[in-house]
Amino acid sequence: MGEPRLLMLAEDMGGVDALNDAILSQVAIGRGLIEVARAYGVTYKSIWNYLVSDEKLHGLYLEMQRGAAEYLAHESLEISDAADMEDYQLAKLRIETRLRLAKSWDKNKYGEGKGDAAGGGLTVVVQRGGSLTVVGGQDKGYPECIPAEEVI
Repeated sequence: MGEPRLLMLAEDMGGVDALNDAILSQVAIGRGLIEVARAYGVTYKSIWNYLVSDEKLHGLYLEMQRGAAEYLAHESLEISDAADMEDYQLAKLRIETRLRLAKSWDKNKYGEGKGDAAGGGLTVVVQRGGSLTVVGGQDKGYPECIPAEEVI
């Protein structure tokens, strides 16, 4: 395991399996390794080295990242549903960040070429009926508001 602080954490948590579960459960809900490392009082490098030091653990880490991609995609829906005209730019930034991470973490599901047949576009519907459209990672503007029932 290497890092003395990680050894102590594992001991305090009841063993290596408990430490692994604690780290991986944070990754599964989209927490980055920097945030996980800070929470446990260790460096990013020590967490990363720990995760890649064991092939099985590293595989679990990658699996949790794929789960986190799904989590972030669903979280994007919540952000979109809660957004209004006054804060749509912030909502857009939060959504785009999460979807870029999802794309990176699960290329099979969210990677290039995924989406509609017209070029992989993504439409995020803001609760009050407006929509913003991102195609190929580029903002295509915020069109005039359209009734939500026309979007569905």
